[in-house]
Amino acid sequence: MLAWLRRSLTRRLAAAFAAVGVLAAGLAAASVNLAFETRFAGYLDEQQQLREQRLLDGLAASHARHGGWDPADVASTARGVLHGGGELTLTDADGAEVWDSAAEPGWHQQGGHGQQRRSDDERRGDHNRRPEHHDQDRVALGELRTHDVVVDGETVGSAEIALPHGGALPADQELRQDVNRLVALGGVAAAVLALLAGGVIARRVAAPAERLTAAAHALPDDRTARVPEDRTDELGDMARAFNRMAEQVAAQEALRRDFAADVAHELRTPLTVLRGRLEALADGVADPDPDVLTDLHEEALALSQRVTDLERLARADAAEFSLERQPVDLAGLVADVAAGARERLGERLVLAAPTGEAIVHGDPDRLRQVVTNLLANAERHAPEATVRVSVASDADAVTLVVADDGPGIPTQDQARVFDRFVRGPGGGSGVGLTIVRDLVAAHGGQVTLDSAPGSGTTVTVTLPRGAVG
Repeated sequence: MLAWLRRSLTRRLAAAFAAVGVLAAGLAAASVNLAFETRFAGYLDEQQQLREQRLLDGLAASHARHGGWDPADVASTARGVLHGGGELTLTDADGAEVWDSAAEPGWHQQGGHGQQRRSDDERRGDHNRRPEHHDQDRVALGELRTHDVVVDGETVGSAEIALPHGGALPADQELRQDVNRLVALGGVAAAVLALLAGGVIARRVAAPAERLTAAAHALPDDRTARVPEDRTDELGDMARAFNRMAEQVAAQEALRRDFAADVAHELRTPLTVLRGRLEALADGVADPDPDVLTDLHEEALALSQRVTDLERLARADAAEFSLERQPVDLAGLVADVAAGARERLGERLVLAAPTGEAIVHGDPDRLRQVVTNLLANAERHAPEATVRVSVASDADAVTLVVADDGPGIPTQDQARVFDRFVRGPGGGSGVGLTIVRDLVAAHGGQVTLDSAPGSGTTVTVTLPRGAVG
C-alpha cells in the first residue's frame, strides 16, 4: 500500500486530503454528539424537576378541592403526571399513608409502563440506595426523593417520588438513537465528500507537475516543449520559470550551433593555408624562406588564440577562477596594459589621468585579462575610432571606463553582448566580453554597457574597494 502511494504524487495528495477530511468529519461528529448528550442530559433533568413540581402542585390542588386527602383523586392525579413511569408514596401530616403506587393494582403496567419496583423497606429505609434489578423490560427509576405538600402555607403531607432516570424512557432513547444516527450519517457523508474533494484538488495540484515533468523529459529532443502558464499561483510561477529556462536552453543551443559553424569557418581558413603551404614545402614547390615561415607562424598564432579563448571560456563555465587576491593599483595596471596596446592603437588610445587612490583587493592577472579583453574588443569593433580609458575611485568603489566613438552596437543586440558566442561584425570568438563579465562578477563587481548606433560604445566596470569573498 505504501509503495503504491509513493509512486504517485496525486495519490499521496488525495490520501492526505482525504485523511484530513475524514479526521475533521470525525471530530465534528464527535463534538456534535458530545454537545448534544450534554445538553440533552440537562434537558432531561429539567423535565424531571418539572414533572416533580407538577405532581406536587397536582397533589396540593387535590387536597384543596376536597378539603383533605381523597385516595381516588390522588391516584388520578398521579396517573396524569406519572404516565411515563415513576412511583409515588403519599402520607398525610400525621405520617399515615394516604396512597402508594406500589400497592395500586396494575400500576406498573397501566401507569408506570414497566418501571422497576422498590419494596417499602427499600423506599423508606434508604432513599439514596437503588435496588438491584435485572428485568431488562422495565424502566430504571432514579433516586427516591421526599417533598412536602404545602397548601396555603401549611404542610398537609409528604410525597416520596421516584422518577425514571434521564433518558431511560423509550421516547428519550429513541430520540437519542435518531440523533446519533443522523450524526453518524453526516460524518460518513462528510468523509465521502472529503474523499471526492481530496481527489479533485490533488488532481488539480498534480496535473501541472505532471505536465512539467513530461515537458522536461521531452526537452532534450524537442526544444519547443513548453507548459501552459494559465495559473497565478506557485505552480504557475514554476511553469513560467520552466518556459524561461527552455527559451534560454533553445537560445544557447542556437548560439552553440552558430558558434560551431563560425569556429569551423575560422579554423578552416588558417588550416587550409597551413596545409597548402606545408604541402608546397613538402613537394618542393616553395622554398622555406622567411616570408613563408612568417605566414605559417601567423596562422598558427591565430589558431592558438582561438583555442585559448575557448579554454578560458571553459574555465569560466566550470567556475575555475582561482583568484589570488592582493591589493592591486588598478590605475597602474591599466597603464601597463595600455602601454602594450599602444603599439597597435597608436594615437587612437587616450589614457586619462586617474582620480583618487584606485586600490582594489583582487587578482592582478585576472584584472589584467579584463582590461586586455576590453581594449581588444574596442580595437576589433571600432578599428578607426578613438579609445578612451579612465580610472576613478570614491569611498566605496573603483570604476574603469573604456569608451570608443565607433559605430556603436545595434539596439537589438545590446542585451546579448555579454552572452557567450555572440559575435559582433568585427569578428572574434564571441567570448571576450563573457569572460570579462564572469571575472568581474568573481571579484564582486559589475559591468555595464552603454551604446547607440553611430554614437560609440562605453563599457563601465565597477569593483569594490574592500575585500570580497
